[in-house]
Parts: sequence; structure tokens; C-alpha cells
Amino acid sequence: MPRFQDRNIDQNSSYPLRQLNLPLSTIAVSQTKRAIWVHKFTRAVKLHLLSVYATGVTAALEFFYYITSGNQPMQAAVIVVDAVPEKYKNTAVSRYLTTAGVFKEIAANTAQTFTAAHTINNAAAGQVWGTILIQQNAADGVLSTKVITADQAYATKAAAEAAAATVAPDAGKFIVGAITIQTKNNTKWTANTDDMTAASDVAAVTFYGTGAGLSSGVSFTGTVLTPSADVVPVAFTETVEDTYGPRVHRENQFGVLCYTSDGTGAAVNPAVKLEFLPWPIRGDSVATDV
Repeated sequence: MPRFQDRNIDQNSSYPLRQLNLPLSTIAVSQTKRAIWVHKFTRAVKLHLLSVYATGVTAALEFFYYITSGNQPMQAAVIVVDAVPEKYKNTAVSRYLTTAGVFKEIAANTAQTFTAAHTINNAAAGQVWGTILIQQNAADGVLSTKVITADQAYATKAAAEAAAATVAPDAGKFIVGAITIQTKNNTKWTANTDDMTAASDVAAVTFYGTGAGLSSGVSFTGTVLTPSADVVPVAFTETVEDTYGPRVHRENQFGVLCYTSDGTGAAVNPAVKLEFLPWPIRGDSVATDV
């Protein structure tokens, strides 16, 4: 991997380019975003190109490349009310990389209780809002809840959500979702006691799941191998030039290569080629590098 930065190096020069070839003999069918390569970059680098090759393939394969600092979701949570309406659940599989570089895959869950008896409108005065954050423990995937204050009474939904956005997760955890609740008029709402059914114990409720909250904001993704008897080379290249974005790894960030496969077959002699450049070099903009 590159261990230097020099803004005088020409981007068209082959000198600073580092190439990594990964033979992927372990690709299996019926996998979803399965991590097959993880690397921590101790210096800032730019992913210049990602190419996938195979001599033949009977399965549709999709490759994903993520840039993450760890303890960030790689799969969006889907938070909804549980069959027991005083509880919540996450119907999506949780996938993330820990800050130690360990890939975790946690099954969807049901019947999740709130960590405490959070209240909204403890004074039972008027009709107000509150937001409860849902966080996940990176070590074991356990969900818990956290609020900005033990009792909330915000005049608007926007105010409740803005206040929640200032709350940091507990150590070793990360935010995966939130629940925003509007109380009934002159009525107190208490977690684990009152339900989350609109027109029952609440006037309104909205459930949020995080997106792929990675440092890059987006990933390199696309269906890159489709059934064919021929050699199939398909490349991902930069689509936005000279902007701090998904292709730039900051210092001590991870690059994670994953794949998704269907259930009909497997690739023959698959391989991935990754090319990296030091960052920044001549022509790179660092205006948004803050």
C-alpha cells in the first residue's frame, strides 16, 4: 500500500499506483453482502479502480466496496413496531465492521424492550413530541435505547428530532435507528408500559432506520458478473473527479470488499483487482477535507 503523499505526482503517472489482485476461490451461492477482504489503511489513499473477472459464471454476483472507520452500519436497519406494540424490532440483518476490523452479521430480531422507562410529556400538559434513539453494541449486536433527557416535551416533531441528533451513542455502540412519538393530548407516554400504536397510546409515531452510515456516504456497487460462458471483465472506475468522496480512504479507515450472490450457481475462477493511489496528489481537491 502507498505510504506517501505528494501533490506534485501526476495522476497519469503509473509510479504511485499500487495494485492488489485477489483470487476469490471461496465465493458461494445465496450470500448477502458477505465480507471477503478487509484492510486498514494507515495513510490516506484513493481507490482508483475496482475490477472483477471470471472465466465463467452461472450465478449473478454483485460486489460492494465500503469505506468505514468501524462501528458504522453497512446495512440499513428497518425499525418497526413489534407484534407486542409496547416493543420494537429490527426486521433487517445487521452488518457492520468493528473498529478492530471484525466483520459482524447479526440476525433480525423481535420483541426489543426499551432500556429504561423513558417518558414523553411527564406533566401530561398538551400534546408534545419526543425521540428515542436505538443504538447497537458493536461487540455483540445487542440493541439498547438512549434519550437526550429522561423526559421529553418538544413542541414539534422537528424539534424532538433535532435534539436527538445531538446525542452521541454510548462507548462501543453506534446509532441504528430512532422512534419519534407524539403524545395524545394531556397524556403522558411511558416506554415499556404504553404501546406505540397510533390512535391507541400515542397520537402519532414514526420509525427510522439508519442508512449505510459509512464515512464515504456511499459505496462502489453494481452487478458486475452475469451468467456467460465467456471471460467477463467488468470495471468500476471513478465517476467524480477531484472531490473528497467515496473513493478516498482517510488515515486509519478500513476498506471492505463484500459480495452478494444468487442461489443458482457459482463463479469460475473469480478474481478482483483493486488499484490505489496516494492521496492527495496533483489535481486532487482537498477543499472539503475537514
